[in-house]
Amino acid sequence: DHVDVRTASGDVDRFDQVVFAAHTDQTLAMLSDATPAERGVLGAIRYLPNDVVLHRDPRLMPRRRQVWSSWNYLRRHGYDAKRPVAVTYWMNRLQAIDETKPLFITLNPTEEPEKALVFARYSYDHPQFDRAAIAAQARLPDIQGRNRSWFCGAWAGYGFHEDGLVSGLSVAEALGGVIPWRTQPALPGEMMLVEAAE
Repeated sequence: DHVDVRTASGDVDRFDQVVFAAHTDQTLAMLSDATPAERGVLGAIRYLPNDVVLHRDPRLMPRRRQVWSSWNYLRRHGYDAKRPVAVTYWMNRLQAIDETKPLFITLNPTEEPEKALVFARYSYDHPQFDRAAIAAQARLPDIQGRNRSWFCGAWAGYGFHEDGLVSGLSVAEALGGVIPWRTQPALPGEMMLVEAAE
């Protein structure tokens, strides 16, 4: 009828339910008593590190500007098994940013952008969706709510932030939560007005 959660300081808190909104490997590390089914689902999803660079260097885009897209796949001469391809997001196109100041995000650059044009570097682990991972996703409902434990994250979809949101909302609804934008207006024909903050 409860879940005991031991904090990093060693304190134990008691909860009715627990939601794990983390990478599957991180979740398994937090679970002291994962069931075989939980280990089977969560352990089947692997992660690979991605180096991410926020920059202005157009050399990490296609040579012909006419073919620049929101997402650009690049492979330079030769083949490097450690860095077979790079993907560069053209943030100006994706976020409607003034194109006179190009802004790019490159995952796993095959060549380094010019140092003076780099704003930031990050390293992220992203889920890898092989057959085992896809099969594990199909088994996720089998472990949801068992032992009062719930699991969500971008790994439950295609790996995008939006997938993390969707899976988190699914857990919230399963626990009785109401998603406000899914509710109907109080009166037929009533319009809901939403103002965006700038």
